[in-house]
Amino acid sequence: AAPATPPTKAIAALLKKAAKAFDEGRLTAPKDASALAYYQQVLAADKNSAAAHAGLEKIHKSLFQQAGDALDRGDERDAERAIGELAQVPEVEEDVARLQSRLKTLRQVMPLLTRAADLLQQGRAASPPNGNALAVYRQVLKLDPDNRLAQQGLVQVQQGFLDRALAAAAQDDFDGADRILADASTVSPGSQQLLDTRSRIEGIRRNRAANTLSQANSALDAGNADLAETLAKKALAL
Repeated sequence: AAPATPPTKAIAALLKKAAKAFDEGRLTAPKDASALAYYQQVLAADKNSAAAHAGLEKIHKSLFQQAGDALDRGDERDAERAIGELAQVPEVEEDVARLQSRLKTLRQVMPLLTRAADLLQQGRAASPPNGNALAVYRQVLKLDPDNRLAQQGLVQVQQGFLDRALAAAAQDDFDGADRILADASTVSPGSQQLLDTRSRIEGIRRNRAANTLSQANSALDAGNADLAETLAKKALAL
């Protein structure tokens, strides 16, 4: 293939300005001194400029990422700003429509997310039945299955159960710990946090049983058969 024709000095200068504007965060504004404006000037002089097309795609990806990140963290204002800038880039209509749909959904669920956060602060993570954070987060996920804030909320709710289960195990209340773990599993079944906590509690249980059995053996060695039997039964129960 023939080598690419080197850009003219004017185009090279525009490409350099565009790269500088991009690095400084001037993607679409100011109107006459943005990366977008410079790349469009290059394309007006050379519609086949690979560097200019690559630059526009870079702007496209950056703004799309900014909008997506803002939507993920529930920042309506920043999402709206990024979507508005992205709409100025040529041939991005599908991505803009997708982001605008997500923004519309965010506006629907933000009041619910605010209520859920308030309920968590009030200690109403999973009860009472008619007003708890868990129910509200699930309502959000019905409207927006990929909502990161609601997913993080479920993690917080479940963590409360897991902390209580560990506290029960520390008091040798393993039946209570098992019941609390069962409740935690209804929040987010199979989560890594749930599996890790269950393993920790089983480790505590085994250690308690081994220590109690060791005490039973010591009592038996000392000739205290009654105490040895009592401790052995306790170890078996554990």
